[in-house]
Amino acid sequence: MKQPNRFTISQLRGLIGQISAFTQPADIIENQTLLQFLNQRTMNTLSKDELPDDWRTKNFVEYHKMIKNLDPQHKGYVPFKVLASY
Repeated sequence: MKQPNRFTISQLRGLIGQISAFTQPADIIENQTLLQFLNQRTMNTLSKDELPDDWRTKNFVEYHKMIKNLDPQHKGYVPFKVLASY
């Protein structure tokens, strides 16, 4: 059953492919890059199926708060595995 707040397998595969283009060798993504990526995907109507339904209702401020939660030690980056399991 599709859950509106969770990634499907196909969404995760697509996300991995897109994010791997700008992750660093240690599979981390800078917070600002992730924020821009998520915000662009939300605003882009052509990529409406790339994010879970609940994520598509978020705005820049909500994504910023989410990324801060994913980076509790304020290192400036999020490990990709943490994002994928959020």
